Amino acid sequence: MQVFLIGTNHLADTHNLMVRQLKGVLVQLQPARLLLEIRPADLARPTASPGRYAPEMCLLAQGYAAIAHGFDWLGEGDETAVAARLAEQQNLSAQLGSADLPPAGQAFYARYNQELAPFLQDHDLFAMNSPQALQLAGQWITFYDWCSGPFAPLADFYRQRALRINQAIVEQVAAVAATPGRLVVVIGLSHVLRVQQALRQSLPGVAVHLLADIVPAAE
Repeated sequence: MQVFLIGTNHLADTHNLMVRQLKGVLVQLQPARLLLEIRPADLARPTASPGRYAPEMCLLAQGYAAIAHGFDWLGEGDETAVAARLAEQQNLSAQLGSADLPPAGQAFYARYNQELAPFLQDHDLFAMNSPQALQLAGQWITFYDWCSGPFAPLADFYRQRALRINQAIVEQVAAVAATPGRLVVVIGLSHVLRVQQALRQSLPGVAVHLLADIVPAAE
């Protein structure tokens, strides 16, 4: 099994260039299995909780239902508990831009957005999956080191979520590693390089590719 990691920038408009390019890449790769940033429990009804999942993930879950599998983690407990915790985290996330962070945290936040913006401004899938863009996006997890006080639970949640996502993807790839074909993981940009590292460490015999490695940008 060959694994292909594709990062996306979560956009509300599913008719944008990124989504059109993503569909074209999937037509080209013809995956036997598609892993999406959706909880397995929600995969059959990805739009049941509006705003919970990125639009492109919902679109792919519906369009590739026969081969789609979910790997996201949004907390423990029953659906009510998960929904309540997620709402709390999203409320805190919405406040990050104006959060009372230490000066170093504020500087990181501003620099991160400024440096990544050129790779995202045209919604070009190939630009946002360039090595430089993925390196920049991968730094986002370190932002939570600055989140103290009321933002500490947010930081803990997203650190745990990142680890759970890595674990779930490794487990799903391991389950089919010996079978032929292609497995595509579609995931938010900030996760791509950490997932690549987790797969290479846990499954060294599996070929793991980034979009820039195997699909040339269209002229």
